Amino acid sequence: MLGFGRYRVRVVGATHGVNPGRANRETYKTTLQVVAAAEGSETPVGSLATMINFITSAGLSELKRFAVHAAGFGPTLADREPSAAVNIKEALVAGEAAYDALEAQLGYSGIVLEATEGIANGAPSLAGRLVDVVVGAGKPVMNPQTNAPTGDHYRTYVWGAVPDAEQA
Repeated sequence: MLGFGRYRVRVVGATHGVNPGRANRETYKTTLQVVAAAEGSETPVGSLATMINFITSAGLSELKRFAVHAAGFGPTLADREPSAAVNIKEALVAGEAAYDALEAQLGYSGIVLEATEGIANGAPSLAGRLVDVVVGAGKPVMNPQTNAPTGDHYRTYVWGAVPDAEQA
């Protein structure tokens, strides 16, 4: 899991499976490698991190936000700066629409994520692509036995597309 901070990461690959635990919930796990980290970020350059998305409404929404930006369709992190003259809401909607159009052209929703898992389906894989992310603190993680905060927080992700010219 990425620690709190601002990163540029490379998508290494992904797997679709089951997360062992109380409910054996269905998951999509994406492996990311940190290629750059802003000063003060918790995860060092070169580290591998796994992002786990549970196959739930919220998990799939977050996974799609990631995929849209990793595919290069969403706004960049620079676009999100207050000084940028970009309507972020419009840019996010346009990015998602472009990603949806790509998947529709290729055949069906989820085809790009399947390709990232290594399934040969003719779709482009996200593996090897760069994406920027700011990892922040969400709700506190609670101890299930005591219902007290553990001191850790769930992660929140703000994704930024990396332009094709910088994908080297």
